[in-house]
Amino acid sequence: MSNKYPFVEDTPGKKLEAGTGISVYCGTCKRKVRLDVAELVRGFGPDQPCMHWDLVKII
Repeated sequence: MSNKYPFVEDTPGKKLEAGTGISVYCGTCKRKVRLDVAELVRGFGPDQPCMHWDLVKII
């Protein structure tokens, strides 16, 4: 990981590189789930945007 400023984790590849995760919360049923970032990279590629509206389109 480099020391670029500001560091942006906007793709699964960058999140995997940084060692961070993605969690999803449902306001209706109050459930929270942590997504498998490595599986997202395998399924959609490391450069797939991972912001809310980007993931809603493909999941």
